[in-house]
Amino acid sequence: MSLSGSVRHSIKAPRNVVLLLALAVAVVGFTCWQNWRYGPEQQHIDKGEQLLAQRQGAAAEREWREAIRLAPLDAAPWELLGDYYLAISNWTAALDAFRHVQELRPNTANLNPRLSLAALQAGDAQTAQQYSDLALKQNPQDITALKVAAAVAEKNAKADQQLKYLRQLVTLQPQDPTALLALADALASQYQYQDALPLLDQLLKLDPHSTSAYLLRGQIYFQDNPTPARLAQAEADFKEVLLAAPDNIQARGYLGRIYMSLNRPKEAINQLEAIGRDRPYASGHLFELSKAYRQAGNVRKAEELMRRYATLKQLNQQMVELLDRIGKDPNDFTSYLQMARLLLSCVESSEATYQFYRYRYLKQGVPSVAYYLVKASELRPGDTRVQAVAQQVERIYQEHLRQGLLAVQHRDYERADWHLGRAVLLRPDDPRTRQAMLKFAR
Repeated sequence: MSLSGSVRHSIKAPRNVVLLLALAVAVVGFTCWQNWRYGPEQQHIDKGEQLLAQRQGAAAEREWREAIRLAPLDAAPWELLGDYYLAISNWTAALDAFRHVQELRPNTANLNPRLSLAALQAGDAQTAQQYSDLALKQNPQDITALKVAAAVAEKNAKADQQLKYLRQLVTLQPQDPTALLALADALASQYQYQDALPLLDQLLKLDPHSTSAYLLRGQIYFQDNPTPARLAQAEADFKEVLLAAPDNIQARGYLGRIYMSLNRPKEAINQLEAIGRDRPYASGHLFELSKAYRQAGNVRKAEELMRRYATLKQLNQQMVELLDRIGKDPNDFTSYLQMARLLLSCVESSEATYQFYRYRYLKQGVPSVAYYLVKASELRPGDTRVQAVAQQVERIYQEHLRQGLLAVQHRDYERADWHLGRAVLLRPDDPRTRQAMLKFAR
C-alpha cells in the first residue's frame, strides 16, 4: 500500500465511518427511541446512520442530503458525508463536504487532517500541504497530517522534508510496517542504505511475509557493495519475493543480473525468460537476456534477441513521437495516416510487435487501427492513400475473422484467440467483431 493510500486508515474523527459501522448496531434502538425529541433534520441524520450500519451507503447519503436541505447551517450531516466519502474514496466530494464543515463549524475536531487527506487524494497537493501544516501546528503528532505532509513532500521532490516527516511517523509508530517501509524506501532512494537496512530488518520481524520489504532489502544488497556474500543475501531475498509473488518481474530481473555477475548464465536465462512468458508484451528484459545467451555461448540466439529488442525499442519511439505530434496538432493528417500504417504493421509483423501493441491498446494508451483511419478520412475525405490503407485493413481483417471463426468451429480456441485478437485491434467496434467474439465467448 502506498503512503498516500494508507493515510485514510489512520483518521480518528469522532464520527468517522469505521466508528459508525462498529457502533451503529448497538445504538440503533436508542436512536429510534430518541427520534421524537429531535427536529425532522435530526431524524434524517439518525436514519442515515442506521442505513450506514446496514451497509446501505447510498441511502444514508440521501438521508444526510435531505438533512442539509432542511437545516443548511447544520455542520453534522456535512461531516458525516465527508467521512462517508473518504471511506468510499470519493475524494473530491469529501473535500467539498469538509469545506462546508469548516465554514459552519471551524473548530471541529480533526478537521484539518481530513481536509488535507481529501485534498491530497483529489490531486490538489498545494491545498493538502496548507491543511496538513495547519493540522501540525495544532498537533505536531497528528498521524494523518504527518503522512499527508510526507506524501506532498515526495510529490514536490523535497527529500529532506519527506525524511523529516517519515522519521517523526516512525518515532510515533515504531511498530507500523507501513511507516517503516515508507521511511526505508525514502532513505534508499537517497542512497542512505545503512540507515534503511535496520528498518527493513525490524519490519520483517513484525511481518515476516512482507514481499515489499524483501524486495527493497534485496535491491540494497545488490546495489550497495555487491560482494559475493551480499549477492547471496540478495538472492535469498528475491527468492522470498517469488515464493509469494511468482510473477514479480523486478525480483526475476534482479536474479537474472545476480546470476550473470556470478557467471551462472543458464540460471539467468531461466529467470529472464520467465518474464517474457508472464508478460509477452515486455521488452526491457530482452537486452539482459541477450547478454545471458551470449555468456552461455549461444551467439545466434543472443543476436536474435538483440534484434527483437532493437525493433521494439524503435517501435516504441515511433509510437511516442506520433502520439506527441497528434497531441500537439489534432488536425495532423499525416501523423494519423502514419500511425494507422504503423499499427497495421504491428498486427502483422511478428508476435512480439503484436503483443507490444495489444498491451498498449488494452491500457488505453493507443487506440485501434480503425480509429486512426477514421480520423485521417475525416480530415481528408476521399484521399487515395487513406482508401488504400483502408482496403488493406479490410482484407487482412476479413481473413483474421474467417480464420478465427473457423477455429472456433473446430474448438481450436488457442488459434481462435490468435486470429480474433488481431481482428479486435483492427476493427474493435465493427458489428462483425462483436458477433465473432460472442461466438468465441460461448
